Amino acid sequence: MSQPSQITQPSPGNQLYPDMPAMRAPGLEFVYRLVAKMHPTNGYDIENIQGTGITRSIAGIESGTVKGPGIEGTLVENSGADWAEQVHSKKIYYKLDARYTIKTNDGHHIFVQARGLFRPGPGIEFSQPDSIDVDYTQDEVEYFTHITFEAAGTSPYNWMNGIVAIGALQSFGGAAVIDCWRLTNFLGQQVEDVYVGQDCCRILPSYSTLALTVPASPAFRTTIPAARRELNDKTNCISNIILVFSMSRKVAPAPPDFTTPPGTVRLIGEDGIAETPQLVKQPMPTDDPNDPLNWSRARKSMNFIPILAVTVIIFTQTSLPLIFWVLWNQEFGWSYGQLNNANALNYVGTTVGCILFIPPAVKYGRRSMYLLTTAIIFAMAIWSARMKTLTELYISQLIFGLASATNESIVEMTIADLYFVHQRGSANGLYMVMVMIGSFLSPVIAGYMAANGNWRLCYWITTAVDGALLLYFCFFFEESKYIPHLEAQQLSSEVPTPIAVTKKDNISETQTGEMSTCVTLEPSNAPLHRINSDIPLLTWRQRMRLVTKTDESLLGIVRTAVVILFRFPAVMYTALTYAFCLCWISAQASIISIVFTQPPYNFGTVGVGNMSLGVFIGCILGSAYGAISDRAILWFTRKNYGYYEPEMRLQLNHFPAVCMSGGFVMFGITAAKGMHWIYPSIGSAIFGFGLGGLSDVALCVTIDSYQAITGEAFIGVAFMRNAFSIAISFSLVPWLDAQGLQNMTIVMGLWALAMAFLHVPMMIWGKRIREKTETSYKRMATGTRV
Repeated sequence: MSQPSQITQPSPGNQLYPDMPAMRAPGLEFVYRLVAKMHPTNGYDIENIQGTGITRSIAGIESGTVKGPGIEGTLVENSGADWAEQVHSKKIYYKLDARYTIKTNDGHHIFVQARGLFRPGPGIEFSQPDSIDVDYTQDEVEYFTHITFEAAGTSPYNWMNGIVAIGALQSFGGAAVIDCWRLTNFLGQQVEDVYVGQDCCRILPSYSTLALTVPASPAFRTTIPAARRELNDKTNCISNIILVFSMSRKVAPAPPDFTTPPGTVRLIGEDGIAETPQLVKQPMPTDDPNDPLNWSRARKSMNFIPILAVTVIIFTQTSLPLIFWVLWNQEFGWSYGQLNNANALNYVGTTVGCILFIPPAVKYGRRSMYLLTTAIIFAMAIWSARMKTLTELYISQLIFGLASATNESIVEMTIADLYFVHQRGSANGLYMVMVMIGSFLSPVIAGYMAANGNWRLCYWITTAVDGALLLYFCFFFEESKYIPHLEAQQLSSEVPTPIAVTKKDNISETQTGEMSTCVTLEPSNAPLHRINSDIPLLTWRQRMRLVTKTDESLLGIVRTAVVILFRFPAVMYTALTYAFCLCWISAQASIISIVFTQPPYNFGTVGVGNMSLGVFIGCILGSAYGAISDRAILWFTRKNYGYYEPEMRLQLNHFPAVCMSGGFVMFGITAAKGMHWIYPSIGSAIFGFGLGGLSDVALCVTIDSYQAITGEAFIGVAFMRNAFSIAISFSLVPWLDAQGLQNMTIVMGLWALAMAFLHVPMMIWGKRIREKTETSYKRMATGTRV
């Protein structure tokens, strides 16, 4: 604390009440100067709130610095705002209510709330009476706030919890300049920490618990030890309740050089307790009732459920040909090499389809692409049910691949359109369940249905489902791409901890800096998220529009996806890991259809379909492995000063990596030796477990690291996934003929092991890479795409 700034004077009240002990004016001691840069666009006004004639002016704080004798730091970017009330009178008059978070240079967070007023000085008239975004000095305005602090009890800034502070403000260059002063009767003396005495709040080492004494009414008296009664006597407590609850170990404070690049986020507070934050709606919704983020749960479900159904049918139609190979070989005489080439053409279609259909979905909207691709899939189901030649099989598989390419990426876009960040994990989980049902359960059902040779019936059933979905998309599926109107102001039901701020900015702190599925906030009395009833709801025809055009260049979208893929190693890691995971499952499906239809197995469609159950069970268990990952990262986070890093999940990848490659080799060797089908099935289950664990974590790395550009990133991921599947599909039969099943699967297993352990370099250098790419990421996230 600095030296006294003034000598206190006797209070004039002494003369008014001479019979009382004399008082003096409190002293002022300087605490810090804060320079808060206001956000140039993130702010808005709500006029005539609740019919009072008062205007609520909400202005966002972009960044800031703090310097004082006992504290230095910065403001957490985009974490604060000022919810001012503008009282309409002859002169401008604002009642200020600002909240924001200071991050000190030694890694501690301090929540600040400042309430006060802004008004012109006597005789001062402003040239811009409706704006405070100009420069004002103390000679022109009354601009003061009462400041309160919330600092961790174990931090070196605990003393700030117990001071009475005022702020003297002026504005300069679009920034609020605040001098914080402490009122005190003890000028020049050290401020003591605010704490509960050691007798009233103590750590019990043998039980690792916290014991608190809390005043209670006589009705809740409880028997306590004599020592506790003595303590109560000393503290004049009428009665006490002893509350004992679990408390984790405190985490070490982060060193001054600790960095928080995109993806690094605090999960555990300085007291060692896992954060229990308010969930903030990110991205922030507008006040427009037509914004898909503001739709009701039922309305969102009407868009999302048919997408899940389409996912099941697409992966079902992708898997069906592999079940029917044995029947087609018998009925048409097509060789397994020719049938495998048809499967490869499907992947050729999906690879090209990523380029043909996904950029238009970004530029022209989701609805038109869903309609077009669903219509194509419907037509291909009819064609497949009636086909009789190999050429028809080739063409139908190629065109079906083109249409099905949109599933992964456009589904991710739709999830981003409809759901907030903290809801997308559940939505993606449902999507992955549908993928597994279509890939592994549908073939089992199809195998039983086609057991009598009537494979065409399966395609007619998919045709009926495709047709029903097409009709639904025509008349009920709404466009979810949203273009904000000028009158639609951005709101949030729970706004990140605020100061003084202004319109919609789609990239917030949680998207470019400390990114996570939820934002850690101090509790605040933020205004509720309200919908602007003056904005009319779109008509049915408008909601069913086919084109929602924006200014993106189709070639620019493709170029951006390529740049992201090669500029950000985390995205390339996700692409390679996910691509090879799907590559091996494609290879295994082809091997089952070729090997298990021949001696010694001689499986028909039922047996071939049942062989998918092992992978399905393994994938379910692999997905459950994610729960272990979620628990483990808390332990890793505690060791990392309470901060989560996306690379922490990779530390659990060693076991799934070994399982995936080992399970694949076990599947291949036992099948090559003609062992009982249960052994290849066990190998498939082990393989599926590794597949589920690795693919989930790989996808999380990109989402956690570069959340704001995941749409473009997954275009490249999908392209890579399909490209590798093409290679393995075309080369599988020649490779099998040249090396045999056992040697081929051993080579594939070793290759799978090498690719699965790509997570090791990411564990070592991942954070350093995120630091190096932070500037490029923020530039792309805010609209500068290359």
